[in-house]
Formats: sequence, structure tokens, C-alpha cells
Amino acid sequence: MADKLSNHCRNIPIPNSSSEAWIKWAKELRLIWLEALEINEEAVTFSSEEEEALRDYLYATELLIGCKESAIRVSRSEWEALEGWLLTI
Repeated sequence: MADKLSNHCRNIPIPNSSSEAWIKWAKELRLIWLEALEINEEAVTFSSEEEEALRDYLYATELLIGCKESAIRVSRSEWEALEGWLLTI
């Protein structure tokens, strides 16, 4: 599988390639990963609601990281506790 991925990465389109070339390359990469992870397409296809929930989660995570990087009065252990709590809800 690693060889397959390495070969595919060697065939990456040049930056000014057509969007069709990039889409084809990305689809082939997706198939390689699905095969490597032994999952089918349905397992990684999201409904509209799931997409929105994931988008919201990633946005909240990004905000949390920004806050963590800006915080100067919150101890490391407090941040770890907060992250643990947020990531399990």
C-alpha cells in the first residue's frame, strides 16, 4: 500500500494543471486511502446534517486553539482538563 501511495504522490499534477486533472488525482488518492483503511465509500459519506455538525466542531476546535495560544493566565493543567472535557462531549 505504501508503494501505491508513493507512486501516486510522484504523479501529482503541476500547480497550473487543469481542475479536472486535480480532481482525478484527488479521487484516486481517496480510493487509495479507502483501500488502505479497509472502509467503503458509504462509511465516509456524510449527510448534510453530519457535514454541518463536523464544520461546527472544527470551527469550535479552531477557536479553542486560538484561545489556548492567547491565554497567559490559564495553567497547562487547566487547559488539559478543559480540552478533555470539550473533546468528550
